[in-house]
Amino acid sequence: MNKLNGIKIGFALCGSYCTYDKVIPAIQTLIDEG
Repeated sequence: MNKLNGIKIGFALCGSYCTYDKVIPAIQTLIDEG
């Protein structure tokens, strides 16, 4: 059972480029979860 199934999540990024390498994989994980 997928906990995120049917849930819409908004995600905003600030202008801090130093965190992109950490945030992008987390976003991809959310996408992969559905």
